[in-house]
Amino acid sequence: MRLENPISTIFTFGVFHLDTQKGELKRLGTVLRLSPQPFKLLVMLVARHGEVVSRDDIQQALWGPETFVDFERGLNHCVRQIRAVLGDDAAAPSYIETVPRIGYRFVAPVSIVSPEPANANSSLDAMGSLPQSASAKGTETFQAGNKRRWLFFAALPGVIFVLAGMALLVFHHLKSESRPVNPFPRLMVAVMPFENLTGDPGQEYLSDGMTDELIVYLGRISPTRLGVIARASAMRYKHTEKHPAQISSELGVKYLLEGVVKRSGKNIRITAHLVKPDDQTDMWADTYDGEIDAERILEFQQTVATRVAQSLSILLPEVRTPHNATSSKDAYEAYLKGRYEWNKRNEVGFLKSIDYFKDALAIDPGYADAWAGLADSYNLSREYFEGLSNSVPADAGKEAALKALALDPNLSEAHASLAFSLWHYDRNFTEAEVEFHKALDLNPNNAVAHHWYAIFLASRGSFNEARNQLNMADVVDPSSLIVITNSGWVNYFARDYDSAIRYYQEALQMDSGFQPAQMKLAWAYEQKGMWPQALETRRGFYLASGHPEIALELSKAFAQAGYPGVLRTIIAETQKPDAGSYYSDYERAKLYAMVGDSDKAVALLQRAYASHSGWLVYLAVEPAFDKLRSNPDFARLVSQAALEYSH
Repeated sequence: MRLENPISTIFTFGVFHLDTQKGELKRLGTVLRLSPQPFKLLVMLVARHGEVVSRDDIQQALWGPETFVDFERGLNHCVRQIRAVLGDDAAAPSYIETVPRIGYRFVAPVSIVSPEPANANSSLDAMGSLPQSASAKGTETFQAGNKRRWLFFAALPGVIFVLAGMALLVFHHLKSESRPVNPFPRLMVAVMPFENLTGDPGQEYLSDGMTDELIVYLGRISPTRLGVIARASAMRYKHTEKHPAQISSELGVKYLLEGVVKRSGKNIRITAHLVKPDDQTDMWADTYDGEIDAERILEFQQTVATRVAQSLSILLPEVRTPHNATSSKDAYEAYLKGRYEWNKRNEVGFLKSIDYFKDALAIDPGYADAWAGLADSYNLSREYFEGLSNSVPADAGKEAALKALALDPNLSEAHASLAFSLWHYDRNFTEAEVEFHKALDLNPNNAVAHHWYAIFLASRGSFNEARNQLNMADVVDPSSLIVITNSGWVNYFARDYDSAIRYYQEALQMDSGFQPAQMKLAWAYEQKGMWPQALETRRGFYLASGHPEIALELSKAFAQAGYPGVLRTIIAETQKPDAGSYYSDYERAKLYAMVGDSDKAVALLQRAYASHSGWLVYLAVEPAFDKLRSNPDFARLVSQAALEYSH
């Protein structure tokens, strides 16, 4: 049923308090983070609780026929955010029920609290006089079995007509840019990928690095007042032809910072401008010229960021100046190249990033950002390719993070790097959680910290808290493939394989060759016994990795021996001399567990434990080991790991 004007209404359901006028969603008094479009959708569903709200109604009310966006993806994204914030389960919903191929229904009981008695009376006066007992009532609970309420509305059909008209106006109002519903006290900005106009593709790192530095710099200006979309989401719009208004809608931002980089020999020019996407108004623009060898590039970056902050100064009453990174042009250029390679997330990229960060530190040993970058390269190269870590000291990532913090104790990225090392490789969950909190306290815009902390929580079985952290990462980095993928991973650990599969498929719809999503989707299919789908997904992984011969062998094995043949073929691949970097003992143990060789699986896990494999942090929640949990040796290993991790 449609209810009173939600613009001036406070809804309560369960432990939640939804104030549409203030744009706030609270749980037991704590304000929860929900970006504008999901907030609008939640208001619409709650206002019509008990009804099926069709997808067409949602599209018309929240996007409108004139808005050219991927509606299905946008709607799924909104519903996913709402469920994460409410801690709802799509398979067994307490709040939002999916009605297949039709829409959604808010199923929880809802109460409506009038925020101001005076306003309530004036609204009633506008519709006609009601009995004093009705107008004086401040809170009305709407339940299906409330017979008096139905009789009341049956007696006043005119009121129903007015309310329906008001509801329609409300939802059009929610679409209006003149009064956006924003649950954040923060202004959201996206730094678009700067264009490389040097004419040299080899200078791409310079324009990408300029984008990276501005994202980091602006994110530190005033984290509680200014939210900056993370790099992974922004970079998906590189070379895009989308209209700025469409980008703004998809990312949930009010402003876009755009720019170009030109370089000719020693001369460099950076042009930047701040755009209001709805009407394409340039709020501010400036151009900066200089010489690279004059070590001016950092000054350019900081000046650009400062001028943008000045343009937003009305909304930013307090501006914190970020730390000075380095005074060396060469160190800075090496750092930019390091981040450029690190963001590729592949073997060659990790090795190159380590070399570039080392080059930066050889020039300026006091460069805290470069130490944090080196820590991230060590940490992720060990996670992605454990075989690569043989040439790197086991505590290299931790030592680099500590050096960064010694130079700059307030560097959020360094606290996140240290937390990752403490969690994965020192097996010190207590101190890791402290460092994650420090990282997020220093910079709530640190999407990487939110993401890593979410997976940390999932490794400890705190799945709802993990989902909340991933939701926060998603707000800052809404197009991040790894955040979407690992939202599925959390559900995989929680044994909600259907939800996991939906997340993985969403990531693969965005990038069909994204290997982490391919592999994790195969794991989920395997746990559900969906063998043909698991085969095709694993084949896709090997094809994307450049190994069509392995994909062919898997097809042959499946035809001859079913899925056990597929698993044994993969086991044979892991035993080849050149496979060491790509298959950890932990991954091998999963394969042996699935083919029923528990002794071999446990032996590999014991070896992984002895070598301080970071993958052991997932031992207690990994579904592939469920059949081993009655094995005494496996149980002892889990207990031993849990005891060590508890310190």
